[in-house]
Amino acid sequence: MLAVPKHQPHSPPPARPLGTGLREFAVRAFAIDYRSLALFRVTLAAMLLYDVLGRAMNLRAHYTDWGTLPRAVLVEKHMSDWQWSIHLMSGTWQVQGLLFLVAAIAAVSLLVGYRTRFAAITSWVLLTSLHNRNPMVLQGGDFLLRMEIFWAMFLPLGMALSVDSARRSPRETLRAAFSWATAALLLQPVLMHVFSALLKTGPQWRVDGSAIGIALLIEQFTTPFGVWARQFTGVWKVMTPMVVWFEGLGSLLLFSPVFFAPIRLLGIALLCGMHLGFMLCLNVGHFPFVSWISLLPFVPAEAWDWLGARPATTKARLALARAVETASWLLRRLPPAAPAAPTGRIANMLACGALCLVIGWNLGTIPTFPFALLKPFEKIAQYARLDQRWDMFSPFPLTEDGWYVIPGKLRDGSEVDLFRNGATEVTFQKPALVSALYPEERWRKYMMRLWEKASSDHRLYFGRYLCREWNLNRPPEKLLMSFRLFFILERITPNLKKDPPQKTLLWDHQCFGPNEVLPPLSVTTRAPEQKGD
Repeated sequence: MLAVPKHQPHSPPPARPLGTGLREFAVRAFAIDYRSLALFRVTLAAMLLYDVLGRAMNLRAHYTDWGTLPRAVLVEKHMSDWQWSIHLMSGTWQVQGLLFLVAAIAAVSLLVGYRTRFAAITSWVLLTSLHNRNPMVLQGGDFLLRMEIFWAMFLPLGMALSVDSARRSPRETLRAAFSWATAALLLQPVLMHVFSALLKTGPQWRVDGSAIGIALLIEQFTTPFGVWARQFTGVWKVMTPMVVWFEGLGSLLLFSPVFFAPIRLLGIALLCGMHLGFMLCLNVGHFPFVSWISLLPFVPAEAWDWLGARPATTKARLALARAVETASWLLRRLPPAAPAAPTGRIANMLACGALCLVIGWNLGTIPTFPFALLKPFEKIAQYARLDQRWDMFSPFPLTEDGWYVIPGKLRDGSEVDLFRNGATEVTFQKPALVSALYPEERWRKYMMRLWEKASSDHRLYFGRYLCREWNLNRPPEKLLMSFRLFFILERITPNLKKDPPQKTLLWDHQCFGPNEVLPPLSVTTRAPEQKGD
């Protein structure tokens, strides 16, 4: 213990060395309790597992040469020289499935805390590779998840509530980690919120307060609750500037110099509540969940100490205590492991350099800020996928909404709607809930990008995929011959109304070339003459 110098009751306290107070505040603000790291590890691994299982549902569509983005097209047209992907080794679903399986195993290993650092490195490599394989299905939650697992590689995630910690011989350890990596992990969600606010420069955010109302009119996103809530126009006009200010300044609550623990917990609760509001109103996929996970390392030690001091009086707490005790006893029976290696000086320097690159990259996303990374550093950031841009509904929300209709002609002359799972009735009427047309978030993101002019070259490969997918194992008379890709456009006006729908033809596709030989029809089936549109 440090010796405290004695002084007279009425004499002034001894002067503190210059900078001591700042260092104490830095340690207090950027150290992470090992129990918070353990909770972060478990939830991050669970999200990685959920992510890989969700993507596996569309493995063939999004990650094979059979799907919407063959490897040759990606490499030739849509991939930077400083991007890489292990998933490019093969275009077959079998190899992609094997890589998905390895990613799932790494996530489970991270979940239980077995060989934690190796599991984190493996998870980051495979997640980054997967993101580079198909950028058309990425969203903000993917960028944040990738950054969280990147910083996790430099952290002692297995120091508590893990197989690794149970296999080590008991010894006195620190209760918290403090390094450049912990600072980076804590600053990442702060950067996301602050730069999201800085990029919201449109008058809809800063002047008339209509941004949230416009966002709720984007029916490709809107949930049933959002449809009901958008009627309260006055409420949203008040809340719109509040979102900007809270994104920009709310993170300061996480670093309060006074009443540190209660104010930090208040900041966590308010930020989590903001993302809960987004999730209730808009279909934004896993973004709110990843945002919540990114705030878990902020949980202060006082919260854990308070929970630990609570008496286990209920049956549920007693059962949980017995389960934890049994699990600990079983884990102690495993072969001992080597002591955990602390984060080395080189790794800490790498984390510091990466944090500088991330801050610099974010500064470069501000249009009015005269800053840009030097080319060598920009390439390093791209190679490690530290690049990020938090322009959610920025500089203003989308003002173009709508829905898809994809009428397809079959060989027997009948017509189906390919966007509604082959419905035999093709209608251009607006559905009751537009967001329900999308089976899940990846397809929502892909189809919303397909409407953009910048993604127009993807329509050919989407068309080829639709033909292949429909014609697989179909009888000859039900083969898809052609289809048209329509987007029914609705423009949102400044007075929060919508212009009349406009039927826009994006693509006209023929599934078979003039020299292709079709399989013969059955004796009892004869295709009628095909007439032009």
